[in-house]
Amino acid sequence: MPLAYPFETSFGVTTARRILLVELEAEGFSAWGECVAGEHPYFSDEMVDTAWHITETELAPRLLSQEIESGRDCPALFEQIRGHRMSKSALENAVWDLDAQRQGVSLAKLLGGTREKIPSGVSIGIQPTPEKLMEKIETEVAAGYQRIKLKCKHGWDVKIFEEVRKRWPDILLSCDANSAYRMEDADHIASWDQFNLLMIEQPMWYDDFYFHAQLQKRLKTAICLDECIRNRRDAQAALQRPHPEHQGRPRRWFHRGHRRARRSRKPWRSSLVRRNAGDRHRQSAQHRAVVPAQLQAARGRLSLKALLDRRHHRTRGHSKRHRRDRRPNQNRTRL
Repeated sequence: MPLAYPFETSFGVTTARRILLVELEAEGFSAWGECVAGEHPYFSDEMVDTAWHITETELAPRLLSQEIESGRDCPALFEQIRGHRMSKSALENAVWDLDAQRQGVSLAKLLGGTREKIPSGVSIGIQPTPEKLMEKIETEVAAGYQRIKLKCKHGWDVKIFEEVRKRWPDILLSCDANSAYRMEDADHIASWDQFNLLMIEQPMWYDDFYFHAQLQKRLKTAICLDECIRNRRDAQAALQRPHPEHQGRPRRWFHRGHRRARRSRKPWRSSLVRRNAGDRHRQSAQHRAVVPAQLQAARGRLSLKALLDRRHHRTRGHSKRHRRDRRPNQNRTRL
């Protein structure tokens, strides 16, 4: 299907779409679902050809071999198959369409909707020139769209937002970077707060939660995650905040404690985690393989103090002279 206008994002330009549609026939009804995978695995790891294959060989046979009541039965039916969410949704949507036709109600009412109309937004791709973008926004605003989302990338962000806000200071404006930026661009992205954006969508890596959380602390504007949110668990993980004590400090503690131990030639008696991480680069491959097993065996049975006492009992009785005579590597108790 050729597009009415080219649609450009940070990872390319789309002028035509090859779309996979699913038709489900049952009880005299014909229902449809659309697979939203693209022709290439650029936005997602799914694409039209993989969706066709997984639907034909795995999903469709499972659906046709079972009697189900509604679309809510599909997730459990497809649960054994990992990933392929766009392919699964195409079949599930067809089932919901079929159920709505059987009951003689709209799909909106079947799903619990109460509104006759909903405010709709539009996503506008990167345009050849800022002037073309202004014309496009003017057309969409005149058509009644309530939200305007602009695709952005390096070189097509701050100046564009300035021009749009100057002309439309009150429209509900947001942007979508499609993973075009990195953490070194944090100060640049933080400057977007001045434009009163509704949200900044997926500015960094497509599979990242942690660095987006770090970036969010520097912004007043909300970050929206799209590519990396695959299910409810991902959304819950994205909302979790790392503990303040773990924000960038362990690495400094590791090196600082290790340097102190080397200068004094005394056993490093910091916490279990610090000592283990500080000596990690000096451990043999065999020793590194044993450490996780030891920690796993001790976890849940010994307190941290008891575990440290057990590992240090050999060095506590040694005289200072005995410690001094031993080589530094032998003097240092390891796990």
